[in-house]
Amino acid sequence: MLISFKVANFLSVRTAQELVMWRSGAGAKSRLEVEGGLAGGDLTPVAAIYGANASGKSTVLSALDYVRSIIRRSAVMEPGVPLPTYPFLLDDSSLAEPFATEIKFRQEDRDYTYAFSLLDGVVDTEELRVNQPTGGRRATRTLFRRSRDAAGRPHIKVSPYVPGHKRSLVEATRDNTLFLSVAARDNHESLTGVYDWFRLTLSPIFTPDPRRWDECQFLTTQRANRDPAFMAWLVEFLRRADTGVGGVEFRLPDKLPPVDQLTFVQAEPDEPPIPNDPETLARLRAAVIEQQRRPKLSHLRSVGQPDLVTLPWAAESTGTMILYSMAGQIDHALSSGGVWLVDEIDSSLHPLLVRAVVSLFQSSVTNPKGAQIIFTTHDVSLLGNYGGDGFALDRDQVWFTEKNAEGATELIALSDYRPRGTADTEKSYLLGRFGGLPLLSSWPGPPPAVPSGGGR
Repeated sequence: MLISFKVANFLSVRTAQELVMWRSGAGAKSRLEVEGGLAGGDLTPVAAIYGANASGKSTVLSALDYVRSIIRRSAVMEPGVPLPTYPFLLDDSSLAEPFATEIKFRQEDRDYTYAFSLLDGVVDTEELRVNQPTGGRRATRTLFRRSRDAAGRPHIKVSPYVPGHKRSLVEATRDNTLFLSVAARDNHESLTGVYDWFRLTLSPIFTPDPRRWDECQFLTTQRANRDPAFMAWLVEFLRRADTGVGGVEFRLPDKLPPVDQLTFVQAEPDEPPIPNDPETLARLRAAVIEQQRRPKLSHLRSVGQPDLVTLPWAAESTGTMILYSMAGQIDHALSSGGVWLVDEIDSSLHPLLVRAVVSLFQSSVTNPKGAQIIFTTHDVSLLGNYGGDGFALDRDQVWFTEKNAEGATELIALSDYRPRGTADTEKSYLLGRFGGLPLLSSWPGPPPAVPSGGGR
């Protein structure tokens, strides 16, 4: 599970901002009524980020996604190619300062802290610490620490507590590669497990975007096509969302992909070219066919006509498409204990559906492995008790972003304001008591009319 995430000098974030998932402070006593008790134990399974447009909500998720990407790809960077950075641009001094991040997460009974900074396209610092049970107590150990020497070369000190080969890893680490990434590439047993948290547990950002429907629905389609139990869950999930869906089937593309096009398929853009041999091409052809498989949803007919009618994917509503795409992501997170990032979760979804999705992560019954969802939203109804039906979010699960006088994003916890457990936080937010609202001024009038016959 994610414990906390800190980032500085990234897009609209200037100084260090931190998202904390500990259940503490105002959230120590939950205001939620959850079947089976709350999931996650001392860590919250949900974080909702509110804020005005362009306040930096999405930047928080993008920073997490950027860290994941850098960790996964730095080991395959060509020598001398700078790592991409995206500094705060409203202050020229930020261009000379490093991107910095620190992420804390839990794997079984171990709490890890991994931090690194990038400056001028190379790794400036890097460190990995672990807090684990040792001899009846918990002890914190630094597994490796990295800096740069006077000539700018990497200086890496690896702890004796890290077993296995180390010298060759240090020698293979260039200034534009993370030591953790190099260790994972070399299958170092103890460090690959840490790398896998970023690769497998932390998801890419899910965005309910019409331009990404094919990409987003692939995971749902793949899981439903291979797992009858998930297929049954998917149909029930869509039925309970009142979409009118009563069944799901799939179709393959009418034509197979030409062989000469398969060599353009790559798992990662920075990986070496794929070999052009019959076995590899056959495997790629099967993968491309699988990716082109399209869902067809069956809907209940009108009253008096009991049969189902199957509609083409393009005929489905935007909301149904989004729910279908979400289903695979939700099941993957809940079944693996993953961290699911969702940008604008309320896009084209009714507030009750958003509450239902969030509730799956709140309950230990539906979320026994401690999966987490971190999402941005404008759905203020989640902040209230929805007409007496109960709260959807605890006080320590709500965060706000707003721009300061320098135009930089600040991330603020609702619990910092210490609202009462029964307080109407929806109303308080709309009244501006927590910040995170757009500062609206008078709207301009319509543009002046163009005189007829003018323009000459």
